[in-house]
Amino acid sequence: MTNKLLNGLKEAGIIVGITYIGLLGINDLTCNNTKYRGNSIFISRPDGAFNHTELHIYRHEDYRSDEITQYKFLGTSKFISDDANGKTDGLVDRIYMIRLFPLNSLNLVLERDKDSIQYQKEFNDADKLLKETKERFKDYY
Repeated sequence: MTNKLLNGLKEAGIIVGITYIGLLGINDLTCNNTKYRGNSIFISRPDGAFNHTELHIYRHEDYRSDEITQYKFLGTSKFISDDANGKTDGLVDRIYMIRLFPLNSLNLVLERDKDSIQYQKEFNDADKLLKETKERFKDYY
């Protein structure tokens, strides 16, 4: 009985492992892009088997906008923007929180000018994400 159980667990582990490796490969193929269009750069990179992060940098003369979208399969995805009046200051100006699973719906829109006191943790987390993403994609700055 114990031998059968161990063999079953081994087989299940092998199937899960192969599936995970396959999903890593698929996510790497579909979410590993860099595109240049005029004044903008779009970069997408996978984060594991299910998630990915996108950075969109737009520059035109004195105007600049940095937008990050972090897609999470299970959990809340975020779209954050640093472009108050076309000037980036390293702080997130807007956060769009979106739940992609089970239903695709916009849950919350936060603006630093109006919501930073009530949602201080969300803005601190988003500022940290912005900083980490800019560091991750530093070759494009």
